[in-house]
Amino acid sequence: MKRKMLTSSLTVLLLLASLLPLVSVITTSSVFAKENESVFFDLQTELADLTDFGDGTVHLQKAGSPTLTIAGEKADKALTLSDRENDWYALDLKVNSFDFDYSAEYLVTIHGTTSEADKLVKIGEAGGSYSEFVRTNSDTSQNFTLEKTFTNTELKNLVDTNTNLRIQAETNVDFTITSFIITEKKVGATLPQAPETGLSAGTTVLYDLATDATLQNATANDTYTLPAILATSNPVTIKVASYNDKNSLLVTDRKQDWSGLDINKEQFKVDGKFVDGNYQIKVTGHADTKQAFPTDAKIKLAMNAAPWTTFDWVNVSQESPEFALNYDLDLSAQQLENLAYSFRIQGENNPEIDFYIDELTVSVTQAITYSFTFDETDKTNFESQWTTGGASTLSWADDFGNGDSYALKAVHKQADYNRVSSSIRFVPETPLPAGQYRVKADFFVPAQGAIGKESVLKGAAVLVNNNSSVSPGKIPTEGVAGAETYLMPVGEWVTLEGVTQEGFNSPVEAINFGFYTNGAPTHPDEWYIDNVEIEQIGAIEIEEWPEKEWDLSLKSLKEAYQNYFPIGNIMEVRDLEDDYNTAEMFKHHFNVMTPENAMKPDQISKAKDQYDFTAADKLVDWALNNGIALHAHTLVWHSQSAAWLNTGEAANRATASENMKNYIETVAGHYKGRATTWDVVNEAFANAGEGFDGSDWRTALRKDSPWYIAYANNNTKSSKTLTEDPSDYIYDAYVLARKTDPNAILYYNDYNEEIPAKRDAIALMVMALNQRWLTDDNYDGRLLIEGIGMQSHYWGDSFDAFLVDEALATFVATGAKVSISEVDMPVGAWNNQHNGKKLTKEEETQQAVNYAKLFALYKKYAKFIGRVTIWGKGDDQSWRASGMPLLFDNSFTAKEAYYAVLEPEKYLAEHADIAGDMPSFSPVGTSDTEPTEEPKKDIPNVTPSDNSKDKPKETPKDKPNKILPNTGEIISQISLLLGITMTCVILRKLKMTKK
Repeated sequence: MKRKMLTSSLTVLLLLASLLPLVSVITTSSVFAKENESVFFDLQTELADLTDFGDGTVHLQKAGSPTLTIAGEKADKALTLSDRENDWYALDLKVNSFDFDYSAEYLVTIHGTTSEADKLVKIGEAGGSYSEFVRTNSDTSQNFTLEKTFTNTELKNLVDTNTNLRIQAETNVDFTITSFIITEKKVGATLPQAPETGLSAGTTVLYDLATDATLQNATANDTYTLPAILATSNPVTIKVASYNDKNSLLVTDRKQDWSGLDINKEQFKVDGKFVDGNYQIKVTGHADTKQAFPTDAKIKLAMNAAPWTTFDWVNVSQESPEFALNYDLDLSAQQLENLAYSFRIQGENNPEIDFYIDELTVSVTQAITYSFTFDETDKTNFESQWTTGGASTLSWADDFGNGDSYALKAVHKQADYNRVSSSIRFVPETPLPAGQYRVKADFFVPAQGAIGKESVLKGAAVLVNNNSSVSPGKIPTEGVAGAETYLMPVGEWVTLEGVTQEGFNSPVEAINFGFYTNGAPTHPDEWYIDNVEIEQIGAIEIEEWPEKEWDLSLKSLKEAYQNYFPIGNIMEVRDLEDDYNTAEMFKHHFNVMTPENAMKPDQISKAKDQYDFTAADKLVDWALNNGIALHAHTLVWHSQSAAWLNTGEAANRATASENMKNYIETVAGHYKGRATTWDVVNEAFANAGEGFDGSDWRTALRKDSPWYIAYANNNTKSSKTLTEDPSDYIYDAYVLARKTDPNAILYYNDYNEEIPAKRDAIALMVMALNQRWLTDDNYDGRLLIEGIGMQSHYWGDSFDAFLVDEALATFVATGAKVSISEVDMPVGAWNNQHNGKKLTKEEETQQAVNYAKLFALYKKYAKFIGRVTIWGKGDDQSWRASGMPLLFDNSFTAKEAYYAVLEPEKYLAEHADIAGDMPSFSPVGTSDTEPTEEPKKDIPNVTPSDNSKDKPKETPKDKPNKILPNTGEIISQISLLLGITMTCVILRKLKMTKK
């Protein structure tokens, strides 16, 4: 029957963090070069136009029921507190009414008088641990001055726990405040520095009753001699009692409510001193049921001195004698030292009830704090923990630094420019606890590290756990203005400082210091980092999940859609022989496989004429041997490609096109006759189709793609023609792929494909290149680009089924088939991401409704859809894991989304109250009725492979798409495309008008 418990500052911290966006600060070093002071708060300004204090002001409020009187003229006001029946009848400063800068310190200065001489006046906490910061006594003239400088650690603790500052005096003493000023002093990033060894971390158990050897070896009913951390609050006797095969403490002979057991805070020291940390006291026990219980009897954990605050309490009775008490609070060393009380386990309304303490632990957890200047001491202690992702070499510089002559230096090795593999990486000896971390680092790019890139270098970035996809571990992150577009200056130190989002709930195995790019044209070739700080500012309790296990009795997804389209998923080599039987699950649910990473260019070829098909071959052989079709992903991409293809000496049209020919002929040739479909070009367009002029698809292309940049170099023509244009790399890739593997169906694949500008640019590109193909000497009577892959990486909060419907209609009108190539749906939004915790019932249901809408649409377009591939299996395996985006949770249990996908129309009908409207427009040639008996599919009737790479591939069931026969027909097709798109929009607006 627990009624009330003080909320811990840690809990409040995490709650606030979940509500606030990630804060990232990118500054040049000059920001912290100069100290300055300014008045942050002035009582005279606060009271300037007031004559009556009333219920308080913007920043001030009264505590208790004193009388507050404002006197004096403007700019010379005084505030008097009288009728003070208790010492806590006081004036509170509302801490959360201010916007503090944690890179500053704040000096509080108060002048005033007391009604009598030599009376105590002090500043302390108005809640929490009621710590006292500063005290003084008024002099013989009754004047007093209180002055206290608050560090950013102290301020942050007050803000995070919503604890006000209290100005108070002795009971019954009136006092007047004549001046109250807070001065802000800019001092830079001065959060607590680590000790010289670099690290202070971990949990220290200060006392544990279960491991108290003296107690556990004692005989029942003995009187127990208490250790220094424990004491009696007389009158009381403490004896040894046997309970559940262990010894407990019996608190007996009680005569007062306060008779109990004290826990001495003076013993809360680590290595002989108080430390900053999270302090926890945990108590379990039971009351003696042989005695009569008074009404409303309680056992509680409280202060053992004024103001006698109760931290936690539980009602006890004959029927419910058990109790559990907890204290959980962040305290600085200074706060703990200033505490005017210790802790007491006692009763209330039960002065004579005996009770037993069965478990008692006292512990402190110190936050993780690293600080590196990369001097000789750091090198000695931590050299083995600093490395790179493999694409750069690392050295400890002793001739250059920011503030000294030491730094870490990275030089790119020209393997690839992936942001993770290129970065400087810190790998702690043991993983750091899951939690929220503040990370700061100085970055510098010298001129020799940016030759030819001076004005286009992407900005510095921090990535946690080698994962550039999980936003809670990024600094800066999606949702922060300019995170992906800010540029890195050359020859200037830049400070990056930010906080990982609260949702980062995995142990920290590595922290990467690099740049917000995967491309050679925008990544430096040489750079330094210095003055790195890593501080844990909040812990996260990792949720317990049931043991991972796939349920193979669930209805098969591929069987549910056997009359509509194939259902696919991704695989990695590790999935083939994991402990969870993932391979059998895949065969149960899916009939087309996309290698998640193994066929990406940087995984197959690290250097020219060097190819490694080991991992990809394992996946391909497994799939084909089990009757599962292969969708090969991908040949030409701006990201995760080897530098030799199109950068450095290859950053020109002639060399890049020759390297493309080499690569595609080698890789597509290796899988000739085995891959049913290929993503030939991936993500060639700008993020949201930026730059699209409405008619020329080339205006929407990604201009920073290494392929585009290389093809733009040494062009013989500058006009926008369909030849000798930087966009030609796209056409070249498809021609090479068709010639190399003529039976494969060739796809273009991209994300944000439902955004109108990008959607229309993609469609126009597909039709234009297919038209160009008509006059190519290699023309074979088929479309060149036969499929459009809609990645479909949607966000739950912004998901719009109408936009998806319009995109499907637009792409169908091009004459190409459509595949849903990478669908997933995280809870939340790109700028307000989910925190990685278990979904609530409401969140899971809304996610399922979104999935039901998608699959209801896909069924409507079934005859035009080649396949639907889900990008991931269990939530925690997803590249967007914090949003829990898939059909199965972290334990591989089917979520509501699975059942929604299984029967989307039924699920929408059952949840009509939240489902809302669905698009009702059917594209040309579609029907809302059952699909045709043999819908067009991407996959043939696959038979097990004999591992022969030269074995002819079976002809797909759907014949290759015929090319549009003439220019007049493509013009007609463009008109049809635009007409369908406009019709979708008009019908949608009409439907909205009806509401």
